[in-house]
Amino acid sequence: DPKSALAELQEFLASLEFTSAQIEEISFIITHMSFAHSLQDDDFQLPLSGQIVQDADWLDAIGTIGITRAIYYGGHHGEKIYNPAVAPRTNMTREEYRNLDDGTIINHFYEKLLKLKDMLNTPTAKKIAEHRQQVMLDFLTEFKNEWNSLA
Repeated sequence: DPKSALAELQEFLASLEFTSAQIEEISFIITHMSFAHSLQDDDFQLPLSGQIVQDADWLDAIGTIGITRAIYYGGHHGEKIYNPAVAPRTNMTREEYRNLDDGTIINHFYEKLLKLKDMLNTPTAKKIAEHRQQVMLDFLTEFKNEWNSLA
């Protein structure tokens, strides 16, 4: 339960004598940094500390680790690997994004992972993302070549 987990965290931070302003900033970052949250029309700017945390989280979602995570997560949740007849979803709502029944693991790259590079906040994260993006593009090319018996 995200709400009770956040309340528990806020109580914990208060017990460590974090100020209410610090607790409020940390809570805002936690509740606004996800990709799913970016699908809403909210107009907000994360503070620099939140941008750095978001960049770290999103960098972890791309490249070879991101490929592994996507396959592992999709497999764990019984998601199909690929179906060429199912096009990647565009302009998803948060609810549509969370619905794994309408997606495939490979489509997840187009629906989210390949978008992250252009959504990063800091110059350092953007630089790191360049190579990781290419790794994912190369993987998708090789995957589709093998799927189509071209490799």
